[in-house]
Amino acid sequence: MKRWFNQFTKTTLIVTAAAGLLAGCGSSGGKVTIVWWFNDKNQQPALEQIAKDFMKQNPNIKVDAELQNGQTYYTQLQTVLAAHSGPDVFWMNGPNFLGFENKGFFAPLNVNLNWNNYPKNLVGMYSVNGTHYAVPKDYDTIGLFYNKALFDKAHIPYPTNNWTWNDVRAAAKKLTIAGKQWGIADENSSQEVEYPLMVSAGSQIISKDKKSVDVDSTSSLKAIQFLYDLMYVDKSAPTGQWQTDNDPYQAFMSGEIAMITAGDWNAHPFYQALGNKVGVVKFPEFDGHYGNIIHGIGWVVNANSKQKAADMKFEEYLGSKAAALTQADTGTVIPAYNGTQEPWVKSMKGFSNLQIFLDQAKYATAYPTGPNAQWESALTTHFTNIWLNKETPEQGLKAAQQEADQALQSSN
Repeated sequence: MKRWFNQFTKTTLIVTAAAGLLAGCGSSGGKVTIVWWFNDKNQQPALEQIAKDFMKQNPNIKVDAELQNGQTYYTQLQTVLAAHSGPDVFWMNGPNFLGFENKGFFAPLNVNLNWNNYPKNLVGMYSVNGTHYAVPKDYDTIGLFYNKALFDKAHIPYPTNNWTWNDVRAAAKKLTIAGKQWGIADENSSQEVEYPLMVSAGSQIISKDKKSVDVDSTSSLKAIQFLYDLMYVDKSAPTGQWQTDNDPYQAFMSGEIAMITAGDWNAHPFYQALGNKVGVVKFPEFDGHYGNIIHGIGWVVNANSKQKAADMKFEEYLGSKAAALTQADTGTVIPAYNGTQEPWVKSMKGFSNLQIFLDQAKYATAYPTGPNAQWESALTTHFTNIWLNKETPEQGLKAAQQEADQALQSSN
């Protein structure tokens, strides 16, 4: 599902005195109670089933599975953790991980798990100096979705796994009908558009030592200029202002947009909306290279939890094959546990080629993370300016480089 990456840059602070928000770290009725936070309503049935299965095996542990607001989740979470309270076990994403870990919010994991059972990039994303802080829950990569009906109407062959971005560009021009239909949605999304194309072009985005970014470079400029040209030169993708006023994902599902790059978590809603009319292929080749972004949610333990033995036991179950299969059967996410993804691939009858999301994980770049939120906030600000045509790609990337580097250096 969408990881709310840009939400953590918002300045809105959710302050609440409700006892429920400051709950956790306690016991009830003679049982140890684990307060477990997650923030995706679509996954609620599967996660509640996981809690029930765990409690059957561990009758002395009660798990309170609590859905939180996705758009304000990380602001809310930081507020309660800073007050030395909050949930015992909770959902964490890559962009927020290092910033939270630097504040001592997570307990190092003391679990009996084989870390080779999960994608290496995900394990590394949630580890610091060899210490593991999260059990990988799921993972996602990015594909090119397309509307078969619109291609058929235009008498254009469907995209294939061998398509390049030049093929996408040519098809998008033919599929665009002024005032009625767009060839492609060039949405302003770091995870689903900018970053995967940038790494395809050869950009590192952020250095290994987390001290600088790689956005004011020839490779980054080539990628962002290409996306800009789809909007403002070819006019085959809706502009940034249109995107501000409309939802590209909804427009794709309603048949107004022929192609869209999106994460695998969109496969289920796209399939529900379009049925057999929707198809998907690999994220296309750019400038002779295939690139992608891999990300996944991790389950972490509150450093201030009062019953870490129970928390660690629950973490072990969350990292188990059984829990992974429960997730896979819903079709909402690709579980991180190796060998359990096949049920997800087969979960939507008639939606062929979902295997590409698994195959792309082999060469995908881990979602770039840094020690604070400000560095990526700088990129988000200038990507937005470029999409709104307030800055040229060259101007925006140069400014993003300067501001992001300054933010990173302030944390080192």
